[in-house]
Amino acid sequence: MFNLLRKDLYIQKKIFIFGFVYVIMMMIIFNDNSSAMLQAGVVAIAFMMLQNSNAYDDKNNADLLFNCLPMSKFEIVLSKYISVFMYYIIGLIYYLIVSLVVVLIANIVSYDINVSLLSIPSVLGALFSVLLINSIYLPIYYKVGYAKSRVINTVVFVTFFMLITSLGKMRSSVLDIESKELSPTIVFLMKSSEIQGLMIIVVLGFGIFALSLFISKKFYEKKEF
Repeated sequence: MFNLLRKDLYIQKKIFIFGFVYVIMMMIIFNDNSSAMLQAGVVAIAFMMLQNSNAYDDKNNADLLFNCLPMSKFEIVLSKYISVFMYYIIGLIYYLIVSLVVVLIANIVSYDINVSLLSIPSVLGALFSVLLINSIYLPIYYKVGYAKSRVINTVVFVTFFMLITSLGKMRSSVLDIESKELSPTIVFLMKSSEIQGLMIIVVLGFGIFALSLFISKKFYEKKEF
């Protein structure tokens, strides 16, 4: 299974090269919505890496080779789900590097730019988003294959980004009102509650992810190669 993860990482050369461009694009698109900026950037990187890996496997009929290896179908599916966390971490690293560079350049040229830096709520929110979108995508992929799933997952991806945008704007508005009308101590406590709430949501995300793994395993076991 480790070799499958290493293969998935090795074939991401194009994403590694253009990853910085993708993150910058997300920063530009979500410049007026900093709450959604990090989630959008990390989700975009992680989702594109997973799509790229699946496209490679489909093009090269990799499943035929995988099923000749001394590993179960469950291990093959599990490796794909584990790779999601690998792509999530890579997405965070890309976003951290780009955001720090952008902020540094903006300070040097005295340009005011709205960039969301890493924080516990944003990291947890991005993790939940990555878990959720891939929990939807992977069972569809294992059910109908890469080619047939492309249209469906494009709709899922666009819809997901619209939700991120809407929720991000709602969160920014609420926090802005709270910051103006409430004392710093109460705002701090509310943010602490927000982190606790996000942790509960992330746990729920892991539950959905585990259920998605079970469904994908069932779909994959029914395939014949």
